[in-house]
Amino acid sequence: LVAIILCNGFWHLTVPFSPEKSGIETACDTILATWKESGKTGSPNILMYDSAETGFYSHLGTAPVYRYFYSPGMDISLLPDFVNEQNSYVTKGLPDYILCISDYNDADFGITKLNSAYYQIGVFKRIIEKPNFDSGLAYIIIYQKK
Repeated sequence: LVAIILCNGFWHLTVPFSPEKSGIETACDTILATWKESGKTGSPNILMYDSAETGFYSHLGTAPVYRYFYSPGMDISLLPDFVNEQNSYVTKGLPDYILCISDYNDADFGITKLNSAYYQIGVFKRIIEKPNFDSGLAYIIIYQKK
């Protein structure tokens, strides 16, 4: 594994050697900063809305509190209750933050339509970009409850 990383010419852009933070780290730093500014105590409560969980809970030092806290990598039409339940979390205003992952930086997940108490606080590139390398770039869109 080490030989592959060193031989691909991008070793200096891998996570242990990169001076740049990943999008997950930057997004979590933003959540923690806004959480601290709000004066709230404890850990922020997050929901991965229609999105996979890729380390956010670990970086934030929190744990899931909802049954459907992320979207599994499968056909959601097989789980109709899943979408309804995540929508109800948002409608009720339960999560402090909602994170959505998309291939597009301007994707609309309808969060503000479900509950106007949420507003977008940032869009982050999910991974560190590598020059001349199609890394499957995705975006993290964060909503915070007012």
